[in-house]
Amino acid sequence: MVPLRKQLKDAREKRNLTIQQVAALTNIKTEHIRALEEGNYAFFSAPIYIRGFARSIAIALKMDLLSVMGQLDIELSEQRQNLKNADLHKSSEPLTTSTLSPDKSFHFPWKWVSFSFFGLILSILAFFTIRYFIHSSDPKLNTNSSGQSNPSPGIILKDYSGSLDLPTNTITNTLPE
Repeated sequence: MVPLRKQLKDAREKRNLTIQQVAALTNIKTEHIRALEEGNYAFFSAPIYIRGFARSIAIALKMDLLSVMGQLDIELSEQRQNLKNADLHKSSEPLTTSTLSPDKSFHFPWKWVSFSFFGLILSILAFFTIRYFIHSSDPKLNTNSSGQSNPSPGIILKDYSGSLDLPTNTITNTLPE
């Protein structure tokens, strides 16, 4: 059977279309179309993208969709089998310092950070809620320094009435006449 890469390229050339024109028709990047026409499936991050792009291109180029998808399934299964065989051969190699080195990529633990932040917020809310209810239920804590009860429990009111008295002789009319 004819490889999918050759089928896609032949169908595009048969309709006298460039890769850029197919990209404009399908809204697929030219790099992805080139990778499919070269049979470079390792360029894609997941097989679902390969299937979707191949399907869109086949529809745009009016190809037989069943044969295209069937050929793609055959090629992907062969590639998967080759990767499994390569992994089997690779696992029989002796361990070296290069294979024992840790992965250089760092993945930030967002899940744990978000749970910790959420727990911190809950702890703060619980602290102030408990403090509010302790102050509202204890009559000793609900009085200010003069022995009067506070209008709102849990809030300590201070008497600042004397600090707002300003001497009247310092205020003068500074506007020109």
